[in-house]
Amino acid sequence: MKIQNIRLRKLAGKQVTISVVLSILINWASVYYSFEGPGTLLLFGGEYSIARFLLPMSFILPFLISFDLLQKSVKLASSIYEKEDAFPKKKYLLKSALINAIFTFTPILSVLFSLYLILPDGLGFQRADFALFIGLFSGLLAMFFAYRSIHQIDKLMI
Repeated sequence: MKIQNIRLRKLAGKQVTISVVLSILINWASVYYSFEGPGTLLLFGGEYSIARFLLPMSFILPFLISFDLLQKSVKLASSIYEKEDAFPKKKYLLKSALINAIFTFTPILSVLFSLYLILPDGLGFQRADFALFIGLFSGLLAMFFAYRSIHQIDKLMI
C-alpha cells in the first residue's frame, strides 16, 4: 500500500505514529489495570473475560481510526486540489469506517468462538500476557487502518 501524494504520505506517517502509540498505551492500560487480582482470564466466562475486552475493541478501534483519518485525508486532499465536491461526503466515510469495523470484528469473533469450542473448559490466560497481547494487537489494528484509510483517499485522488 504505497501512498502516492507526498502530503498524504506525511499525514500518514504522523497519524500512524500517534494512533499506534495511543492505541497501545490506552488498550494495554485499560486491560491491565481493570483487573483486581492476578488471576487467569477465561475466553467468555467469569467476571473478567477476554471477549469483554477484545470484541468491543475489535469493532470500535477500526471504526474510529478509519473515520477520523478518512475525514482528515479528505480535508487535506480538498485543500490540495481545491475541489470539495470531488471528494466523498460523510455518508461515504461512515460507510467505509463501518465496513472496516465489521471486517475486523467478524474474524475475531470467529476465532474466539473456535477457540471456545476447541480449548478445554476452565483454561485461562494470565492477566499480564493478555494485556500485552491486547496492547500490541490494538497497535497493529491502528497501524493497518490508518494506512488503509489514507490510501483509500489517495486512490480517489488519482
